[in-house]
Amino acid sequence: MPASNRTESRFSSIIYSIGVHVGLIALLTVSVNWQHTEAVSDGEIIEVTAVSSEMVAAEVERLQALEQDKREAERERVEAVEQAAEQAQAQADRAREQTRAEQKRLAALRERMSKEQKALQAQQTEAQRQLERTQQQAKEQAQRAKAAEQETERVRREAQQEAERAKLAQAQAKAALEQAAKVEREAEKLREQAKAEELAAIQLAEERRKQADEERKAIEEAERLAREKAQEVKRQQAKAAKERERIAEERKRIVEERKRIAAEQKRIASERAKAAEEERDAENRRKELAEERERLAKAQAEAKAEADRLEKIEQKRKARADALRAAAAAESNRLADKRRVQELSAERARYISNIRSAVEAEWQRPPGTPAGLKATVRVTQAESGEVRLVEIVESSGNRALDRSVEQAVRAATPLPTPKDKSLFARVIRFEFVVPGG
Repeated sequence: MPASNRTESRFSSIIYSIGVHVGLIALLTVSVNWQHTEAVSDGEIIEVTAVSSEMVAAEVERLQALEQDKREAERERVEAVEQAAEQAQAQADRAREQTRAEQKRLAALRERMSKEQKALQAQQTEAQRQLERTQQQAKEQAQRAKAAEQETERVRREAQQEAERAKLAQAQAKAALEQAAKVEREAEKLREQAKAEELAAIQLAEERRKQADEERKAIEEAERLAREKAQEVKRQQAKAAKERERIAEERKRIVEERKRIAAEQKRIASERAKAAEEERDAENRRKELAEERERLAKAQAEAKAEADRLEKIEQKRKARADALRAAAAAESNRLADKRRVQELSAERARYISNIRSAVEAEWQRPPGTPAGLKATVRVTQAESGEVRLVEIVESSGNRALDRSVEQAVRAATPLPTPKDKSLFARVIRFEFVVPGG
């Protein structure tokens, strides 16, 4: 073969090897950001999503905006709850003040009632004594009237016996009769007066008794109201205490959520730094490729001028060909690993789909359940698929739906298992959404 043909053949081989080399380097410079959507331990399935740096930045901004809105809404809600708690506390304080004032008023009322009852008893005792004195006086008047009658009778007998003193006796008898009648009238008046006083005393006692009953009922009613107010105060205090405990739990949850978001932001920043570093590496490789092109161009010029130079370039080409074969082998291994990841991802999707289908096949929709409700379930299973534990980690707000999802998971046991045992997840978590229609 002529020397010119050998030179042309060698030059064509060099150009071909350069083209292949450039293509492989360009393929290796393509960067993909991999983001784990959920950190999983103990064999749980990991979901992987390919995203761009612009998507990561947009997601960070969205998360920051959501966090800001959530913090603002939470702050307003906490302030409203604290204000409600303060109002409840103020109402409880006012109720306690009213209860103490009512208790003082009741104590004063009891003391006044006690004094009035003592005064009434004293008045009743005095009225009884007055009645007894009046009755005694009436009795004495009656005795005197009886004695006067006896005296009149004696005078009458003496008048009959003593005719000569008849006129005198008659006069005396008449006077005595008049005196007796007067005494009788006075006795009758005293009896009527005593009866009226007795009736007045009875009426007064009855009125005082009725008044005492009414005041006693008023005291009992006031005591009942005071007890109800005290119970209401206790209920308000218990409610305020529960509200304070709930606020403390809510604040604790907010702190934990902020820590989680901070960790997520830190991870995203780390991935962005890693992407930037890979971009710098790619730029360095592009610069090296440009330098390599310059060296090859210089080698082409030298190949036309000197055959010995071409031989050296051929030797270099062989060395680079060896390196290229090694790079091609490495790329082949990487592609095989990528296909393995894709196959595992597809198998994982089938695994999750089979579990979801098994649960949905056993699910009985509760009557009246609206479409769109969501319930997040965490399931612990054995390697055989036997369900060990079912937990609702994010309730739908509908207890009937939550119970139906738990029952569907338990009824679907044993759950489907993956063909590749490495994909088995002892603890799985998925979201159950009520379909429309």
